Amino acid sequence: MREGKRKAAERVIEEAEDEKLEREDSGDHSESYQLSTFAAPLEPGEDYDALVVRLFEGHRKVKFYRIAPVETLIEAGFTLVASPPHPYHYDAQLGPEASPEVIKRFDDCFGEPRRNPAWR
Repeated sequence: MREGKRKAAERVIEEAEDEKLEREDSGDHSESYQLSTFAAPLEPGEDYDALVVRLFEGHRKVKFYRIAPVETLIEAGFTLVASPPHPYHYDAQLGPEASPEVIKRFDDCFGEPRRNPAWR
């Protein structure tokens, strides 16, 4: 799950570059660019609207969100790595290049935006 609507590739590239600089400042010199995602399996009887409330609760409130099955991200060549301390936060590893083509491939994994029922 990714918060928000689809953004222009340039904005997402800037986000990935900012994330990389923040990691470098903290001593992580990994070559991979990454983007923030949230993930968890649906609990019995839970729908996506309830899942978004559970995943974002206490962390942030978002007006829209988009869903991508983990399998779709993996098939597209991306890896999810847990990013504590938030139990549902994961970094999607983009690889050594954050190009418009990579960003499009990443964004194409996600469906249309859905409105967060808990947004105020």
